[in-house]
Amino acid sequence: MEKFAIPKSFRTLYVGSSTFLVLLGAASFAWLVYLHSVEEQPDLSYDLIVGFFAIAAFSLGIYGLRQLPRLRSWIEIDDSGISYCLPGRARQTLRWSEVEEVRERLLLQRLELRSGQTTIPIEYQVEDFDKLREIVLNNTEIIQPIVLPLTLSKSRFYTLWYVSVILGMLALCFYMVRLKQYLLAIGLALPAYAVIKEYLVGIKSITLTDRAIILHFPFRSEMLQLDDVLRVSVQDAAVQSMRHPAVILDLRNGGFRKIRALGMDAIKLCSLLNTLKGSTPTVH
Repeated sequence: MEKFAIPKSFRTLYVGSSTFLVLLGAASFAWLVYLHSVEEQPDLSYDLIVGFFAIAAFSLGIYGLRQLPRLRSWIEIDDSGISYCLPGRARQTLRWSEVEEVRERLLLQRLELRSGQTTIPIEYQVEDFDKLREIVLNNTEIIQPIVLPLTLSKSRFYTLWYVSVILGMLALCFYMVRLKQYLLAIGLALPAYAVIKEYLVGIKSITLTDRAIILHFPFRSEMLQLDDVLRVSVQDAAVQSMRHPAVILDLRNGGFRKIRALGMDAIKLCSLLNTLKGSTPTVH
């Protein structure tokens, strides 16, 4: 039997970061209250920025502290199955043959194994996560009929999130320009540009046919011949420092394509592509 747990160093860092955000948010609120008590005409733009920052920091800190129990969990595996253990709660166990679905929970940053009402969560921060994921892939062969052409699309939530963030940042940017706060406007414009670029280069949907893989971007499409793909693998999430897992296509010409599985299930996509090619998944 093997045991996989979240390292103590990460738990300490997580607790410290969450506590710092809570204190920072509270201190920002206190600073605003103090300014309003000593200033006759408070600066509205300054209050808006500091208030937004305080709410964001405090909310993220509270959310982080609420997730602390998850960091005490660990995973146990053997030849027969996998178990999720958390102090104070009953052990959840699934036999490998019982696993019906393997899902990437991108927002929660974890992998989930499901069977009926039972769910085994595997946090990305688990030590040796890449090894654990490979064991899961090798022991859970979920065979599903493939009807081609098949299209996998992003969740609408992600498109809504991107559009909301972009519009919100641009609105604040123009507001800062009207107030002649040009440095703040530039500070908002730079992350807005990064989000716009991320959205434009991200894949909107993927269509699989018996001979090709069609990648649909927001304003263009790209076709790859299935015969030109030598290997399909999943890039481990830990390598990307909390970014979402990506499917890597190694091409015959020596190049590669990285399919960021934002809003899509990287495991499912990798499994489908390997099924079409008649090979087995690879994790690196």
